[in-house]
Formats: sequence, C-alpha cells, structure tokens
Amino acid sequence: GKPDLAQDSRFATHLERLKEENAVELLSMIRAWAAGKTYGEIDQLASQYGFGAQKVANGKDHFEDEHLRRRNFTYYVDDPIYGELYEEGIAPKLSETPGRIKWAGKPVGFDNEYVLKRFLGLKTKKIKYLKEKNIIGKWVDVPPGRKPPQDWDGKSGVLLV
Repeated sequence: GKPDLAQDSRFATHLERLKEENAVELLSMIRAWAAGKTYGEIDQLASQYGFGAQKVANGKDHFEDEHLRRRNFTYYVDDPIYGELYEEGIAPKLSETPGRIKWAGKPVGFDNEYVLKRFLGLKTKKIKYLKEKNIIGKWVDVPPGRKPPQDWDGKSGVLLV
C-alpha cells in the first residue's frame, strides 16, 4: 500500500536497507502494517507477492501442527515424575544416533544428594550441613520454579545412591 517506498533512496537497494537507521525505520513501518492484519492475510499476500512470512508459533501451535507431528518434532514423553507430557522434540534427526528425551526436566536440586554422594564423595552429615546453611537447596514455592507436582509420591524418578 506504499508504492512510493520503492523510490525512497533509504530503501532503494539492499545495502541502503541494511544501514541501521534505515533498517529501524523500515522495520517500524512493517510492524505497523502487519499489526492490522491476520496471519492468514499476510500469508496470502506473501504467496501473491513473493515475500517470506511465517507465523510466530507458540506451544499450542506446535502441539496442533500436523506437519511437526509427522516429522517427529513433537511427541509424548513418559516422565517418571510428571507422567505423560507432550514435548517438542530433538531438532537434529540422526539415523545412527537418534536423540531422545528421557524426562521433561527435573525440579531444581532434584539429584543433589545423588551427585554430591556419588561423584563428590560427600557424607549425609555434610550434605545436611550444606542444606542448613542454605548453600545447597531444592525447589521452593516463592519464587515459583520447577518442582514436583503436589501429588508426587517422593519416590518416582529418584536415582538410587
């Protein structure tokens, strides 16, 4: 809707558009133009006029995208703590060494005891002291962070020392 921009010396060539002040100005105009349109309208115009456009997808979009499902980008994971979850998958698809997700992400400090005992050789008494002095810790309610679900049994997903 602004054919005069093609004649504007700030945007006439690729090198001119790359200059910071020109790029900032052009992106501002593009944002204002796109703000009043749906993704479908922009996608149709991109196809019609040959420019690149792609929707910024959120988790729900990825979950519902049949193309991503067929390419194994999203799939179910049976997490030992959280149960069955739908996750975004491993990006590189390697035939010899395929990636995998074993769990969704453990709560903060979940394996402290295991790591401190097994790899650092600390005794239970020393670990208790570190906890009391707030040198190490686990999940907290405030601020919110990764922690087990309220109905977690305290055993599932734990590595044995």
